[in-house]
Formats: sequence, structure tokens, C-alpha cells
Amino acid sequence: MGKYTMKLFDCKSVRLWEKPLATSINRLRSRSTLFPFPDEQQAKKVSFEPFDCPQIMNLNGEWKFRCLACPEQVEEAFTGERFDDSGWDGITVPGNWTMQGYDKPHYTNVQMPWPHQPPFVPKENPTGVYRRTFEVDASLAGRRFVLHFSGVESCFFVYVNGVEVGMSKDSRTCAEFDVTPFVRTGENSLAVIVIRWSDGSVLEDQDHWWMAGIYRDVYLYHTAPQYIADVFARTKLVNDYTDGVLELQVDAGFSCEIHPEGYTAVVRLYDSAGNMVFDEPETVEFVVNKGIPVGFRKIAVPAPALWSAETPNLYRLTVTLLDPEKRVVEATGCDIGFKSVELKGGNILVNGQPVKFFGVNRHDFDPVHGKTVPFELMRRDVELMKSFNFNAVRTCHYPNDPRFCSLCDHYGLYVIDETNIECHAFYDFITDDPEWLPAMMERVTRMVVRDKNHPCVFEWSLGNESGMGANFGAMAGWIRRYDPTRLVHYEGAMRRHIWEREGEEWGAWATLEGLNAEISDSICPMYASFDSIDQYLAHNDPRPFIMCEYTHAMGNSNGSLVHYFELFRRERRMQGGFIWDWVDQGIEKSDAKGRKFYAYGGDFGDFPNDFDFCCNGMIWPDRVPHPSMFEFKYLAKPFTIRAAELSAGVFELVNYHYFKTLDELAFSYRIEVDGEVVDRGTLELPSVMPQSQARFTVPWHLPELGRNQEAFIIFTAAQKSAAPWAEAGFEVGHEQFKLELPPPAGAASALPAAKLERSGDTVAVGDSVLVFGAAGVPESWKFRGVELLAAAPAEQFLRGATDNDAIRCFIHTDERKVGFRWLEVYGLDGLEAESSPAEFRMENGVFTAESAAVYTAKNKAKLTVKRSLALLETGALAVNLEFDVPPELDDLPRLGWSIALPAGFENFTFFGNGPHENYCDRRAGSLVSLYRQTVTEQYVPYILPQECGNHTAVRFAAVDNGVAGLLAVAPQGMECSALHFTPADFLAANHTNELEARPETCFNLDLGQRGLGTHSCGEDTRPRYRIHSGTHRFGFCLMPFAVQERVEKLARQL
Repeated sequence: MGKYTMKLFDCKSVRLWEKPLATSINRLRSRSTLFPFPDEQQAKKVSFEPFDCPQIMNLNGEWKFRCLACPEQVEEAFTGERFDDSGWDGITVPGNWTMQGYDKPHYTNVQMPWPHQPPFVPKENPTGVYRRTFEVDASLAGRRFVLHFSGVESCFFVYVNGVEVGMSKDSRTCAEFDVTPFVRTGENSLAVIVIRWSDGSVLEDQDHWWMAGIYRDVYLYHTAPQYIADVFARTKLVNDYTDGVLELQVDAGFSCEIHPEGYTAVVRLYDSAGNMVFDEPETVEFVVNKGIPVGFRKIAVPAPALWSAETPNLYRLTVTLLDPEKRVVEATGCDIGFKSVELKGGNILVNGQPVKFFGVNRHDFDPVHGKTVPFELMRRDVELMKSFNFNAVRTCHYPNDPRFCSLCDHYGLYVIDETNIECHAFYDFITDDPEWLPAMMERVTRMVVRDKNHPCVFEWSLGNESGMGANFGAMAGWIRRYDPTRLVHYEGAMRRHIWEREGEEWGAWATLEGLNAEISDSICPMYASFDSIDQYLAHNDPRPFIMCEYTHAMGNSNGSLVHYFELFRRERRMQGGFIWDWVDQGIEKSDAKGRKFYAYGGDFGDFPNDFDFCCNGMIWPDRVPHPSMFEFKYLAKPFTIRAAELSAGVFELVNYHYFKTLDELAFSYRIEVDGEVVDRGTLELPSVMPQSQARFTVPWHLPELGRNQEAFIIFTAAQKSAAPWAEAGFEVGHEQFKLELPPPAGAASALPAAKLERSGDTVAVGDSVLVFGAAGVPESWKFRGVELLAAAPAEQFLRGATDNDAIRCFIHTDERKVGFRWLEVYGLDGLEAESSPAEFRMENGVFTAESAAVYTAKNKAKLTVKRSLALLETGALAVNLEFDVPPELDDLPRLGWSIALPAGFENFTFFGNGPHENYCDRRAGSLVSLYRQTVTEQYVPYILPQECGNHTAVRFAAVDNGVAGLLAVAPQGMECSALHFTPADFLAANHTNELEARPETCFNLDLGQRGLGTHSCGEDTRPRYRIHSGTHRFGFCLMPFAVQERVEKLARQL
């Protein structure tokens, strides 16, 4: 909006924070993130930080601050030039005041934090007043001054030397004000009033923490009265993507006293080595277009190095403004990349190739600072993404900090840049209302204009979960005209009618060809089921399929990720998706005992709230990866290896890259027998071109195997040299194959036998003494005087419900979730058990105990277990369990046995899938090997405590205390975990600090566990990964051992 003469901050009549049409007052037009430099040499230098520019004054730091309950409490004197603020508190800028002891963070997902009456906001509306001073040197007299705010939540008013300057909404994009008329040499006062809730908040209902305050950088920059206002560097590729064209638009600004005639801009382009690309600098002359001096130039760039996520080749563009006498007025610079993005043949093509987008959604979040994210933490995010083979990111649900796109440019990540719009609580009510059109248009145009020069951006998103109102048509139309070099994305366009609400005809997009194609260039649903994907593939919509959100990563999650990747690799039109989401948004907090934990909705007295639904990241708030990250890393790696002729050692290397070979990777192999490396070597492989494959042979050598031993060949690929995101030697990916070899000749070595001696319920064999209870299971087992049992082993059917099993706060009420069924219908946390008396026999030197138990559920269904235990002369206890699960108890969490060992049994050894936890539907990235870990290490500290630490395909596992231990062997494989917690412990705790580790070790042996799925928000565990009704048999052996023995050798003898 233009100049405004009325009083801006008016609580009685105007109340601009409740006027959707009043998007800003005196705010400058949006522009690219450009910094003014005094000469071209300085502009040529690449920098992510504005404060490296000598013409920028850093206004970050400590400000004076007063937090008030509502705008009405703001006194006029507070913004005065000479107001005495010495008694006010100090506060750090940038920073949310809600993270600095004022007011409180508030988390909601869909619902608004206050009653729904847009555009009106609650009377209790926390308001912050910020004050500081700054000095302007006398040498700067006559310069133009611009005050820059990178991000303020949510509506703010600016005052310089007591004079109203302007107002702005839109919490996630920059706001700039020309303060030249108000600034003087010497000391100046700056005051900012920030109102927490405004009509703009209705457009920012983004499944994240509601914060408040000046949370991004603030600075003052100065230019000459004539200056470079903006630069638009649009790149295109021609001649079959081999040559480039730079279409350049330079906007200049001039004070009223200066005419642009005779002014020119000189353009230079430098490659990554600092060499100038043009033989001579290019000159741009200005013409006045709609009152703005604008210069255009189209420049041919032969054979440029192209930008892609694989090859993020950047050029440095500098633009120097010259006066009529050819004197330098100022210069600026930005990084650009040559790439093309187009929709063709049912695919998005980048530089002519149908790349796959293996992406993730990212909020700006820091567990200590909230929405204020330090630059190094942003860099850490990008480096982690690259090191785990992500190649794309969606800036949910708003433009991230301006520096984030620069990092993506340099490191190589494709970006969906998302408009700061989500009115989830209102949907079409807002987006189909013309009164909200200006605000929506400003938000999309300001984002696109700000980020237009970033090569990483391949799609502009119109927002998130805001229905399908008519306003989106205007937004999409403007983008297509302003920037035809990129595509438009909007998930809401996957809905058939503008009145269609979430949950109605979910997945209807799959059968409606061309649905809202004028809005979205891709089919981009969220949480698409596999059935709906199959329906889409059966139709002929000309657009590619890219899920804007999928495989909801809440807690122990991301089941069936492998099946999505099977589709991505197999189906050309399936071009990937963006996992929800990157980082758990838990806020660091300490309890009364000083124990740190991560807080979520409701932990700050914020009501209403959506509990822990903000904790759904692939990494913890401190950026430690969840185990699921390793599954993704394996699936998204840029290559695969296939066994062509395994017995002959012939394999095939497939290059998934689109733009480069695999030559930067060093491949090696090792052969393990029961986890022991018996052979290793490096591979000299042929250069494999993009999207090609080549065969190679491994000349392996194996020693003679013992009976039951298993051999695997494992390939690894590592960086030959350092990359910006990884050191040399960093492992990019692996593959593993089991070597099927004939069994060795001769009989297996036998274990020594000893005579069994029985006295009543006590049986001794060798160094073991077992005491059996009436239920037919041992209640005590001593080996060489060491007690191995803390309690009698027992069947186990329950697990500590994951977030996918049921959101914990709704576990007793949400009938849609399996966790409700487990507790409220089946009553697995309180089954009534009735055991028949055991039958003991001593025959042929073997002691057997046979018994049965009937477990009665809350719904009166009965689950029967038959046990047959045989104590052998070798000292091994063979256990055979038969579970008869009735249809009324279909889909159980697990079927297994839990053995409680006394305190001190801390060492955990297993041969199976590891090293990280894994489950039947999330184990593709695991490696079968022998692992020696601790029980404490098995606990995975998900923000809401839940089932964790499981391992699949376990052949044998052992727990010991450094003297003796207990070995479990299941030749057909089992699932296994060892923890200091029971399922009941997990269910009783809502935060990690509430979870007290037991001294005992819970050694869990399972025939199987239900898979993880993604049902906290998405598809439930697929039927193939569930435990269905019927008869299930589970057999394994238990064997005590002394730690001097090698458990892997002992296990193969059982």
C-alpha cells in the first residue's frame, strides 16, 4: 500500500491487525535478497550473511522490551524518541519473546488457539514493545536508509525517532521501510510494536508452534540516492540443454531530484573458479517502465556448467550501477545457476531429465530459540539431508529464512518454496473470499520475488491445506506470467470441488484426470494410500505424481517406506515425495529435578492444543537422526548393486544419477561369516554413465564354513574425496547379499552332555540348576551360582504403543486406531490368565514340562497358549510355544516371550538385522551381522516414550553380566529386543523424564511384532505386516554360558 496519513496504531477504531485488506503501510516492494556494496570487487565475494556488507548496520543484539497483555495497554509515550526505557527488561533480537520468558509458546495443528471469528482476534492479545538506539555517522549524510526486518510474528508497527514509519503483516517474509526522512546523523531511536494475534494469523495456521516477536535479523542499510533496486536473473537452456541464455532484468531506483538518463548497469558473470564468463562486461541501459527505471538484457552463455542437486554448479553475477560519467555508484551480486524445469511427457524434467525428488518437509525450528534458527543450524540441516541422500526439501508451510535457499543452492537440494498460507481451520471460507485475496496475493508475490534468483527452487507452492478457493486461481495465474521457468504446486488442488472438505472423498483425485490442472502442475496429494496410487497409475493424468507429504515420521515410524521406493524406482510418473517431516519440534525444557526433556502441546499451559503432534520428525530437535533415517539413506542412495550370477561372483552396478557418473565413490567389499570378516578388498569398477549399469566380478575367497554358519558379502560406497557435506571416506550406501553355499561335510561338533538330576521341581544339569513353577516355566535358573532370572518368563502380547498405534492422549477414545482396540477392547494391559497345572516328565535323559494357559480379553475372547519346554543333557532349554489367536483378537501387537534378568545384565549380543532398531516393515537398510552392544543403548528416546529397540531376522541373541549370560537361538529367525523398560513403563510415561529405567533387563523374544506403518497421519500398517488370528508356532532354545565362551560358536551348535 502507499503513503498513509492516519494514525497507524489505533486500538479504538482502525485496529489494522483486524483488517485483512490492510496488508501493510509504507512497506517497500519485495525484492531479491541483495546487498549493496561500494564496488564490484566486494560484490563479487560470496557471502551468506548480510553483515559482511560494509553498508549494512547490524541491529541484532539486546533491545529494551516490555510485554503487555493486549494492544490497549501500549502507551503512546512508549514509542517516543526520548522515552526513558531504562527500567525495561533486556531481550535478545532476533528471538521469540515466547522463548525468552514472556507469554508462552502455543501448539495447535488444525484448530486455532482462540475462537473462530476471523478477522477478529482475542481481546487478550499479548503485545511486545521493543526499543533500541543506533548511531548514524555524519559521513553518511545524504544517503538513503532502509530498515530491514527478515521476520516478525505477526503484525508490527515501526517508529523512528518517535515518528510512525509503517506497518507490516506476513510473519515469514522480509519487510523493508525507507526511513530516509526520519533518520538523522548521530543517535536515533527505534521502536517496534509487535502484536501476537492478527488477521494474518488466520493464514498462518501451520501445524507448528505459535510464537511471537522479532525472530529474524534486523538491519539498516544505506545506498546512494540512486541505487540498484532489484535484479531478476532468469536462466534458460537451449540447443538440447547444452547452451544457456541469461535473461536479465535490472530495476533501479532514483530520488526525485535525479533523472535516470545516462545511468547504466554493467553486468559480469564469474564461474566457480572466479573466471569471467563474458569476453567483455555486458551493459544494461535503463528505460522508465510504469515509473520504474528498468533495464533488460538477453545474453547467450555457451555450454554453461548446469545446476542440479547432483551438480550444484553456481555462477556469481555482479551488477554495477554507473552514473553518466561512468563512475561506480554501487554494486550488488548474487549466485545463479543454469537449469531448466519443464512439464513434459508426464514428468517434471530438470535439464531434460525426469529426476526423482527424494524430499522432506522442513520447518524453521530450534529447540531453544523456537523460530529463530542460527545459520550454523541451518547448515547442519542441509548437511544432514545431503549425507542421508535427500535431494529435495519443501519449506513447510512458508518461506524459510532467506539464507536457507542459499544453502540449498550451494549444497544441491531441489526446493519447493511454499507461500506463507495455511488457513486449515477455515479452508474455503477464507480462500474463496475476495476480501482475503490481496493478502494471499501479496504473500505469494513477495515470496516469489524474494527467492526468484535461487536455482534450487523448481516449484512455487501456493500454500498448504487451505481448501480449493478461487483465490488460488489468481495466485497461480500471476506466477505463471511472472516466472514461467518454474512450475506451480498446490495440494489443495487435488480436491474436486471448492466446497470439498478434508476427509470427504479422500483420494478422489486418483480417478479424476486433469483435476485443477490450471492450479497445480503435479499430482501432489498428502498421505496417499497405496490403493489410491494404484488408481492414479491406472489413469492417464498427464501430470507426474509427487507426494507433498507422506510416511508421517511421528515417533517410531516410517513403516513400508521400502514400498514407496519400489514405486518411485519402477514407475516413471512416480517422481517421489516429501516426508513429513524433518525435525521433531519439541522445545527443550527441564523438570524440577533438572532433568531435560522435550516439551510439546499442553506443556506450557497452552489450551487448546494438539499434544505431541508437533513431534513428527526424522531427527530429534538436537539434530540427532532417528533410526528411520538410516532406512531412508539406504533406499535413496544414488546406486544399487544387483546379483547377476551370485555363485560366480558376478554383480551389476546401477547408477541412479541423472547427470553424473559414480566415479566420485570408492567401492569396496567385505565377506563376513557369522559377523567375522574373512575377506575384504577394494573394487576397480568401470565408469558407469548416468541411468546406466555395468557388470563386475568379485574374486572372493571363503574358508570352509562350519555347520549352520552364514556368509554374507557386503558392498560399501564411500566418498573418495571430501564434499561440502561430508569428509572423505564417508559412507554413502551399502548392499548385502547372502552367499548360498553347500553345507560342510561331516557331523557338527556336539556340545558336551551331562546327566540330568531331578528333585521335585528342581532339575540340575551340568553347571545349571533350574526350579520350575506350577505353570511349567522356570522361576529360577542358576548357572555356576549366578542367577539368570529375575522372574519367571511369560508370554507377551502388548507393546508400548507407538504414535502410529494411537496418539497417546487419544488412546482410550480414538476407536479408529489399533491402540484403542488393544487397550479398550482387548484389554491387553490386564489380561486374565489361567494356567492349567504343568505336566512334568523325565524320559530318555530329557526333562519336559508341558502346560497351557488361557488369556481372557476384555471382550471375553480367549487366547490359548500351549507350552512345551524340554531341558536337554547339553544344558539347553528347548521352548516351543503354540499361540491360538481367535478372530476376536486379530491384529495383536506381538506374540512372544519376555524374560526378566537381574540387575547387571547389560551386555547385549545378537546376530540379525542391525545395528539400529528395525521392524518387519522398516528393515531394508539394516545389515545382518554380529553386533555387540549394551542394553542401555537399545533404548531409543522418542519424545513420547514408546516401543523401541527391536531387531528382526535374529538368529541368536544373548545377554550377559560380564560373568555369565543367557543365549537364545532361533534358527528360523525371530524378533528380539533387550531393554530396561516394559511396555507398561512406556505406556505410563508421556515424556522421557518420566521414564525410569529398571535395573532388570527385559529380554524380549518374539515370533513377530506388528509393523510400524504411518497411521498417526497416513496409511495404517499394511496387512502383510500384522499378526492375524490363527495358530502360530514359535520355537527357540535357551542356553546359559560363561562369558569366556564365544556365543556365536555356541549358538551354531544348538
